[in-house]
Amino acid sequence: MSGRDEEIRRLMARGLDAYGLGQVREAVQSWRRVLALDPTHAEARDYLQAAGGDADGAPARAPEDADLLADAVALLRRGDLAEGVDLLETLAARDASRLDVQAHLELGRAALLPVCRARVGPGRRVPRVRIPNEQVLRYNLPASVGFLLSLIDGRTSVDELLALSGMDPLDVLRGLASLLDAGIVEAAG
Repeated sequence: MSGRDEEIRRLMARGLDAYGLGQVREAVQSWRRVLALDPTHAEARDYLQAAGGDADGAPARAPEDADLLADAVALLRRGDLAEGVDLLETLAARDASRLDVQAHLELGRAALLPVCRARVGPGRRVPRVRIPNEQVLRYNLPASVGFLLSLIDGRTSVDELLALSGMDPLDVLRGLASLLDAGIVEAAG
């Protein structure tokens, strides 16, 4: 399952949980975020309409960027840094000229960097792949994480991966953290 698909699954579940607890506004926000990631997601559109999020019965549309920006800022303030940064990256991809989005994105990335660094550990740690190559394909990794995984040879340290990959440091650390969390790699040192 891709990272986007996993995020959609998580947001759909969060919306259902919130709706079940009578927290309609939170449910609607979750389903709107699903539609921001996948504007054709029929189930999110149906739930949104049932909750009154699209009371006019019009076809579901992606939520307004202002709503998404407010959601992203709220996530950052709440400490949900990875989720907030992901939403801000979606907004930045839609319109790179939005300075307000870029500013919040940079603040979110700056706050997320030490969190990912702490999860990965010291730069001298040496990650190694824990599973056979043929099992890696089951994980449907994003291209950047797959590339990072291809650099992990059991001899190259985290700091060396940061230097060799040519990737943004946060992207490297987030990728390594996700590989660690998935049990695909382990790190010693």
